[in-house]
Amino acid sequence: MGMKVASFMALKDLLEDHGAPYDWKHVTSTEKLGILLYMLITGLSNRKLQQRFQRSASTISITINQLVKDITSNRVLIQKFITLPAHDAGTPDEIKSNSKFSPYFDNCIGSAHNGRLWDKARSSSLKIPDGKWLLGDAGFPLSESCLVPYRATEYHLKDWE
Repeated sequence: MGMKVASFMALKDLLEDHGAPYDWKHVTSTEKLGILLYMLITGLSNRKLQQRFQRSASTISITINQLVKDITSNRVLIQKFITLPAHDAGTPDEIKSNSKFSPYFDNCIGSAHNGRLWDKARSSSLKIPDGKWLLGDAGFPLSESCLVPYRATEYHLKDWE
């Protein structure tokens, strides 16, 4: 599983203390956590997980979706283990100076900024009047209130000539 048995059991106990995962009739919380971790570590498809754990497609799917939902919706766990950087923190030196990350962060000016803008607008309950929309580039998600260009098109400059 990519971790020692003691670490796995401590993680299971921690999650159970916060309400997830819980046993089903035929699937224990230990197996459910094992399925999720195995999928995260190996990247295997649902079908391969069915074969590995001898469970149905729906059991695998429900198990993974339930655990991810339970973990991500638990504010206590999130606040305890996940710390978001400050908005003005910039790129950490460990990433800037490491050539391993270079292909992923070179020439991506604005792409991370788009995500932060969208998150800030959503978290501050930005109200958009009826009949009005936000205009975004391809970095923004398509939604009822944000118009974005077609996939692989960043700007429609020809429309304005």
